[in-house]
Amino acid sequence: MDSRAGLDGNMGFEWALSHGGIRVFCAWHGCATSAGRIGPEYPTLALSSPWLVCGPVVGEGLLREASNPLGFSAGSDVFAERTGVRLDGSLPACRPGLLCMPLPEALGLYSLPCSNGARAYGCFASIMASTGFRVEGFLSFSKSESEGFGEEWFLSTPEDPGGAMASGGVRLEVDFRALSLGATVGGSFPERAPSGSFQLLHGSWHGNDFFAEGLAGRIDAAYRRPDGQACTAGSAFSGSAGAEGQAGSAKLSYAVCVDQPGFAPRPFLQSSEVMGLVLERAFAAASGLDAVCRTEAERRISRDCMGDRQEARRWAASLRGKTESLDAEASLELNEPGGIGVSFTGAFQQTHRSPRFSLESRLEPLGLGCPVLTVLAGLQLWWKEARLSLETGMEEWTVSTNAADAARHFRLSVSWSTRCVLGK
Repeated sequence: MDSRAGLDGNMGFEWALSHGGIRVFCAWHGCATSAGRIGPEYPTLALSSPWLVCGPVVGEGLLREASNPLGFSAGSDVFAERTGVRLDGSLPACRPGLLCMPLPEALGLYSLPCSNGARAYGCFASIMASTGFRVEGFLSFSKSESEGFGEEWFLSTPEDPGGAMASGGVRLEVDFRALSLGATVGGSFPERAPSGSFQLLHGSWHGNDFFAEGLAGRIDAAYRRPDGQACTAGSAFSGSAGAEGQAGSAKLSYAVCVDQPGFAPRPFLQSSEVMGLVLERAFAAASGLDAVCRTEAERRISRDCMGDRQEARRWAASLRGKTESLDAEASLELNEPGGIGVSFTGAFQQTHRSPRFSLESRLEPLGLGCPVLTVLAGLQLWWKEARLSLETGMEEWTVSTNAADAARHFRLSVSWSTRCVLGK
């Protein structure tokens, strides 16, 4: 059981009961209204078991791919996820979803709320044909009451054409000892709009201390997500390679995305490129003190439909030190255009049950107007199976001499949680 309250009028509690593979979760959150009273939100009630899931849910695996086919990098976890539906407590509780698994991890029937007010019904299946070879697929059906085309229908694609829509997809995965390959094909079939499709190819190789990952994909201009919303068409490629070991790692990545032109003529194609380099080194700075040094460099180039080019660079460096009772990290970040940001985080705890002190501070950006300051201090106290946490300080305050503005960014929150065992 966990409860919390804040100086800004936010309060709530969470309660969970677990037994074997079954978990029941209940939560309520309230916030201060304009009249100064606490206005409750919809309470969250969720159930999770190997055969039934009910509550705020979100799709995983192939269902997450179909919702944003080109929104993942070559090394994304979405390609290793099993297709299914899981609970997500951050989603609104007023429109829960449902998952029924007649064959756990093999066959499922689900119902998901859509952003346009409709609801999607579907099923998915996962088959392990042989060792290292898996086939997954899904079918979905939704119906929207939207009227469809707006005033500019002749120049742009409507966000929601309305009516019924079916969608589906298939993903093939092959895993060898060090090599993993996958291919995904999906399509949408709206009642009041043309049909569209997407294709994805991805693979990764891990051998000894080296690795390489790659992805290539394409989305038709007519493709729509399973909830019926329009999706940005285009083609994308991303790849990364590097080495990793116990003492350090190095990673070099590159990604490019080219948007397809719509109905209106454009002199240039919109595109974006991202190049990145990450270096990390771990070493023993002193007896009992372990340190990790990390450096990052990133360059972004984008071009709009008129050919205008924009470029942004980012450099970051951080140093983290850790002992048995202390964990601290200092970092410096430079953005161009932008500014310089500095941050420091630290936590001290002598033993697992002793009081824990934490400090977080950030100041960004420097050199461009008034910087934004965050300074938060925290304390955790333990008593048997109960934990009390307090946090206070300034959060995202634009440094100025205005005392009233500083008071609005002052934060004070208190949370309490406990755990108990029922029965033996």
